[in-house]
Amino acid sequence: MISPTTIADMHIHSCASDSSDTPAQIIDKLKSKDIRIASLTDHNSIANVAEFLNSAEQNDIYAISGVEISSKIGDTIYHILAYGFDPDDRRVAEFVDPILAMMKGINRQLIIKMSDDYSNINVDEYDEYLYDRTRGGWASVNYIYDKGLVKAPIDALALYRKYDCTLVSCDYPSPEEVFNHVLSWDAFPILAHPIYYFNETHLAVESITSLYDLLKSQGLAGIECYYPSHNEAMTGISLEWCKSNNMMITAGCDSHGSFVPGRGIGTLRIPLSKLNINQLIVG
Repeated sequence: MISPTTIADMHIHSCASDSSDTPAQIIDKLKSKDIRIASLTDHNSIANVAEFLNSAEQNDIYAISGVEISSKIGDTIYHILAYGFDPDDRRVAEFVDPILAMMKGINRQLIIKMSDDYSNINVDEYDEYLYDRTRGGWASVNYIYDKGLVKAPIDALALYRKYDCTLVSCDYPSPEEVFNHVLSWDAFPILAHPIYYFNETHLAVESITSLYDLLKSQGLAGIECYYPSHNEAMTGISLEWCKSNNMMITAGCDSHGSFVPGRGIGTLRIPLSKLNINQLIVG
């Protein structure tokens, strides 16, 4: 039986996507912060999930399989957290791997466009480029950093908009399509960090709940109500809607290790008693 006071963090990235942390480093940080429920949710990748689950079990951490999947409606990208799938189910990787490939394609397109302006940028060289994954970030931003064009890898993110290579150009699946796949894996789709989809200073309750109602009708199982960037209004609106609709309530820091400051493991300390993840907690 897991104590209701147990702290949970269900949104963590590793170096399989754009974090600086390995699964072993994540486990060490979870232990140091006394967080005993956790999920590794890399962007469109489950490459490190099995290692994370095995290491967590050896360290008395209740781990839940997870992945953060990109989806799109119009020009808005929605991130869907999928929890509780079997990482050995080949259908999971078959669905998320092509989405990751789309993201990497945009990264490569950025390098191609930049090569017109910078003589030391070369796409053939980029295709062979290797870097220290524990820096965090994607290959593109690290390549640009190594070429001396930015002061830090994260600064290269601004170049995506400058060169019109934003991820919204990816042909991501719709949230409904993502829900259908996640549910077919006997897993649970959760809307990540809803604050990012609305005006953060003027939150309109009807706009937020209308989106939630739409996504619920398509198969959504819950909301990431607790998140570092959420203000009191967003947390409150999301919690009230989830409780009224008997939906799952999750919490996550969205850690990217040292690559994104301010969202490290332990940023949030939300106990199990404030969540609704009974479907994911066994025993």
